[in-house]
Amino acid sequence: MATGVGGAQKRRAGRGAGRLPTSFTLSGADHFSPTLRWSDPTGLRGFDGLSWEATALARFVGEGRTESPVHTLEETVSIIATIDQTRAQLVGS
Repeated sequence: MATGVGGAQKRRAGRGAGRLPTSFTLSGADHFSPTLRWSDPTGLRGFDGLSWEATALARFVGEGRTESPVHTLEETVSIIATIDQTRAQLVGS
């Protein structure tokens, strides 16, 4: 499945389910900007990537952790706030 998001200055095109891309391309709207491409090197598709999260969660619980050593709760909340701000800007453009 192909997906795309466009704005006044940038656009993004992807392959795979819209929220679960297997690859995507970023390019400027003027068609002269450099194009950046990314493809998932793991071979995982769709929700298969959740296996990484489930394994990590099981390990953290087994170690008695109440917070991920990778992302603190504060950092996670900050990331979610950034995503919300980005979404609002995309919807507003």
